[in-house]
This record gives sequence, C-alpha cells and structure tokens, in this order.
Amino acid sequence: MSFYSDDPLDRPSHDDLQLKTGVNAERFETILHGGIPTSWDDLFLFMEALDFVVDEWRNSMTFYNLGEEAEECSSLVLAQNAATRWAIYAFLDPEFDDIDFVEVMKELNALKQCYVDIAKSYARDPILSHWYLNLPLHVSGAFKAIRQRERIEKMKEDIYNAEARGALFK
Repeated sequence: MSFYSDDPLDRPSHDDLQLKTGVNAERFETILHGGIPTSWDDLFLFMEALDFVVDEWRNSMTFYNLGEEAEECSSLVLAQNAATRWAIYAFLDPEFDDIDFVEVMKELNALKQCYVDIAKSYARDPILSHWYLNLPLHVSGAFKAIRQRERIEKMKEDIYNAEARGALFK
C-alpha cells in the first residue's frame, strides 16, 4: 500500500526518501544522518532503518511507473539486508563457529552490489544517488571499525594481564 497518491507532483521529497520526514523519521533520522554507527546496537538499528529506506524507495518508483521492477529489486535488497544482518549476528554469537570474518565480508560486498540498482534509479539526482550508494558503505565501515576497536581493547587487556602475571613472578 502506497502512502502517496499517484499525482506526479505529490512525489516524496529527498527528506521523505532519506527518512528525515515522515512516519519513520523520529526513529531513524538520527541514526541514518548522524555518521557511521559506533556500537553494535547502533549498527543493527542502522540496518533496520535500511529496510524502511528500501520501502520508501520502492514506493517512490510508482511515480515513474516502475512499481513492478521496484518490487523485484526491493525484494532482493531486503533479502540481502536480512542475510547481512544475520551474518553479523552469527559472527558475534560465540555459538556459531561456522561464520567467520570472511563470510561477513562476502555478505557486506553483496549488500553493496544490491544498492547499486537503487542508486542508479536516481542517477540524475546525485544527492540521492550518492546517499543510497553510501548506505552499505556505512554498514561495512561500522562493522570493521567496531570489530577493530574491540580487537584492540582485547589486545590491551591481554597485554595488561600478561604484565600483571609477569610481575607476580619477579
């Protein structure tokens, strides 16, 4: 069900498409426009917001008589959003030892490819096109940065514990 009429002059604005306004703005505007997520919770909220971004994009395509194509494309993107989110969850869950960093990176690369089609649909509108292309880059960048920060903290802790143990034997 579309929230917009089929009047071409009643198309969603950039702010609507970027969830700066509208029903989901209060929940997602800050996470989508506040920089790269810096915690796992923020990353998962960002990825949830992507589902709503894709829905808004799909709805906007009806104004260009591309509803059927947009439906197909959005289904693929939403499936990849879910696959990527699951891969990250599984990577973080110690009970899943079959999902490693390389598997998550494969899903992140597939996510980037999915958003190319969405970005192409607004190729004549560079602001939106670049914004759509940057969304999966934020996911990838956040995943790598958060993971790296955790690895550094673990190394610091290991070094501290090793030094503390060494001091006991002096």
